[in-house]
Amino acid sequence: MSIFLIILNLLLMGGVCWWLYNRSVELGDKVFLSALAFKTLATLALGWLYQSYYSAGDILNYFRLGDELNNELWLDPVRYFRVIIGVDHFEAFDGQPGVVFMAKLVSVVNIITGDHFWLSSLWLSLFCFSGLIFLVKVLLQLYPYHKFGILILLFWPSFTFWSSGLLKESLAIGALGFLMGGFILFIYGGLGRNRWKAAIPAALLFLLLWQVKYYYAGVLLLVIVSFLATRMLSQKLKITGGAKQVALYFAFMMLLALIITRLHPNFYLERFAEVIVNNYETYHHISDPEDVVDYDDLEPSFISLAVHSPKALFNGLFRTMIGESMELLKVIAGLENFLFLFLVVAALFRINGIKRKQVLLLCAMLSYVVVLLIFLSLSAPNLGTLSRYRAGVFIVLLPLIAIQNPLIERVKRLVK
Repeated sequence: MSIFLIILNLLLMGGVCWWLYNRSVELGDKVFLSALAFKTLATLALGWLYQSYYSAGDILNYFRLGDELNNELWLDPVRYFRVIIGVDHFEAFDGQPGVVFMAKLVSVVNIITGDHFWLSSLWLSLFCFSGLIFLVKVLLQLYPYHKFGILILLFWPSFTFWSSGLLKESLAIGALGFLMGGFILFIYGGLGRNRWKAAIPAALLFLLLWQVKYYYAGVLLLVIVSFLATRMLSQKLKITGGAKQVALYFAFMMLLALIITRLHPNFYLERFAEVIVNNYETYHHISDPEDVVDYDDLEPSFISLAVHSPKALFNGLFRTMIGESMELLKVIAGLENFLFLFLVVAALFRINGIKRKQVLLLCAMLSYVVVLLIFLSLSAPNLGTLSRYRAGVFIVLLPLIAIQNPLIERVKRLVK
């Protein structure tokens, strides 16, 4: 690989970072640069972990497949293009649609970076970082006096780490950041006359999210449409009571869930419980016993899923816990989850301060967290995998518990 291409990529990244920096004055110099440095270090650490510690894994497979596909570009450019758009099949692809999509995308990024693993990793991390910066800026407009709590999105260790590099979560969290930030602007009138102009990039971002993490996209679609339908009908019928709006929201949610179950084979109502249990059994088969959560007598029925849901929700939120293992990565995860438990408990003390107009949005956020986290915990009971997958939950949950959190507010006063 030529030094010229490395320098060119670094200059382009620097230009994007400079553009973001100039559009993020509300964050402050130190915060922006610290968050950017933290994201860069997380990207390098993740790459090292997979290359030197695991010596295998998703990001190495994506990069290898992308590299092999790029060889086809130099041999037969027309066929390469046909493979990218899905007309032709590439022999090396033998996996799930999400894997194939990531391999194709990494292939395109590798063309820009000259098949440089680290540069390709940094580009995807920069996309994720951009989406999170956008979401943070939107939240700061709504809660300008709770900056300390909002910035947790840029500095929470596991969330930053598992949404970096060539992982699908980099693209998913970046897309979620843009989509959620845009949705918040939409419901609070912040888009103004640009709301229809924002529809096209929003649709493209949703398609990207669907390709890499269809279950994030499915639950997000369910929650957003239910929220908008409830708000629209409440305004038309002049329903102002919080309890009535919540009941209406869940009615819409159940109705729309029946429609969304037809959007992906794994969502089909007749197979949904079976898919979860099959995934659960697969993870138990390929994982070490100490790395997985047991749900005794889990069966492919909705009653069984409901019975195990409380345990699944707890495991998704707080496992791995302190004392479960002396392995370094699990000790670090346990310490972080212990801190997270404190923040959740502290957040419960501000329930009485919730305003009536916030109830519906709070209900939507909580339903997204609960539905997605239970689904992930039951279908991916490996603790390491769950820590990575729940990044799609934490992008909502972290600001939900951190904004106006009494513990964080007290720490902020001490720091000042």
